[in-house]
Amino acid sequence: MYSHPSEKLVRDAWWDFKERLRWRVWFYMPENDTGRDYDPDYALPKDRKLFHDAKAKPQRSIPDYVEIGLQHGDRYVEEFIRNVMPVVKATSRSLNLVWLDDLKDYLSAHNYIVTSTDKNLGVCVLQADWANQQTHKLWNDPLNYRPISALEADTLMKEKHKSVFLAAKLANELGQEDLAAFLKSKIRGDDWRESDSTLGEFYGIPKRQPHIIQGSKHLVEQLSNLNLDPHRKAWIVSGDIVAFYPNIPLDRCIAIVTQMWLASDEAKELDVKQVRLFRTCFNVANRGLIIKFGTEYAEQIRGLAMGIACSPDLAQLYGSYFENPILASPDMKQRFAYFGRYLDDVLGIVYASSAEEAMSFARKIEYEGVEVEWSV
Repeated sequence: MYSHPSEKLVRDAWWDFKERLRWRVWFYMPENDTGRDYDPDYALPKDRKLFHDAKAKPQRSIPDYVEIGLQHGDRYVEEFIRNVMPVVKATSRSLNLVWLDDLKDYLSAHNYIVTSTDKNLGVCVLQADWANQQTHKLWNDPLNYRPISALEADTLMKEKHKSVFLAAKLANELGQEDLAAFLKSKIRGDDWRESDSTLGEFYGIPKRQPHIIQGSKHLVEQLSNLNLDPHRKAWIVSGDIVAFYPNIPLDRCIAIVTQMWLASDEAKELDVKQVRLFRTCFNVANRGLIIKFGTEYAEQIRGLAMGIACSPDLAQLYGSYFENPILASPDMKQRFAYFGRYLDDVLGIVYASSAEEAMSFARKIEYEGVEVEWSV
């Protein structure tokens, strides 16, 4: 969609890229590896530390050739702003840009809605009536949702607000002011005030799991480093975990992930109150969830919610809990040249004499409460 061209937007985007690149290169350097899980892509602008910070001791640095490359990039960006931006500003519809008012009128006239996809494939255009019908089909599933009145929804949300404020109070007592502000910013109540608080860092136990695929780039790196035995026949097997989120037993999942966290090095350093804060936040985020569609309300009664930020990590860890010990057995180590899973999509390379034998080994990988559809 069309927006007024902005030099500041271009410069800000380039600055953001440079900061992320410098941090990423710095963390890849062996001498800077502290063993602490940290992903600079999860650092948010409010709390981000500048790479070239005059107060930092010792001063951080990256190889000169990287900085020289960024300097060339600086010149390119400035040349783009100087030579191209004026042309963009002076040109209107001849560039075939989408104007917001025209787009709104078109969508409204044809009863269309635009929404994102769940596979990072961009956007899709749907007929509004069809989308509403499909949503109601999901909405009316008694296994996943319990219809409630607006009054009951309001009562449940007030209880949720109290739980969040108690968690925020405990966070303040423990000196975690950022977490307290973050919690309060997510709700409205008598003590609510406008806040743009964010949590600036992400520490991911899921990234330590041996068979979790972090993304397409990670998968390509893994496969490019794979050395297959040329004297053994190998089969590619793929699996799809059917309706993974809704079918994960929530109580079992929370218990499993909590134990995995308690076994981590970070949790071992915490006292009883800090552990209680974690458990409280964990339960507030995943239990008693209310959904609104139009004027209707429902409570989710099963599985993980798709709109919760921690759900992908919970699903990843739940799967790891079952697959890790299975794949660690000597027989499976000999059979699987590769095994990786991204949420509900599974990929494996199995040494076997036939497709049937490869499938027999793939089917040994099971997850409690969910079904896997395998193919070879």
